[in-house]
Amino acid sequence: MVFSDYVRSWEDQTNAIIYTPARVNHTNGIVEVSKYYFDQLTITNRFMILLHEFTHFYYNTKDELACDLMACNICLMLGFSKTECMYAIARLFDYCGTDQQCKAFIERKKQLIDFINNWTNEHETTI
Repeated sequence: MVFSDYVRSWEDQTNAIIYTPARVNHTNGIVEVSKYYFDQLTITNRFMILLHEFTHFYYNTKDELACDLMACNICLMLGFSKTECMYAIARLFDYCGTDQQCKAFIERKKQLIDFINNWTNEHETTI
């Protein structure tokens, strides 16, 4: 894991700031974390973000919703409350960028809140 003031572009030579709390390099699994964003987040937020990024690498997927759902599921299975998880989801989508991105984020947030509301710990004994 690389912990920097901000996540920066590595795809080009600009070294521009990327406004995201974290991201993973799909080739080597290194997660780059933004101190600027992480300092503003709860432990649950941080944990969900890191789980989300890990899921991208582990399952070799770029499917954002699938990674969100896996992170939520793991947090809930570990005993984080539904309230904590919902707050984390609401907080993570505070800054969505363009109108098109905001619409996509709102839809993702709705699906995640539905997942959390309907979640039951059927696998409690397998942890």
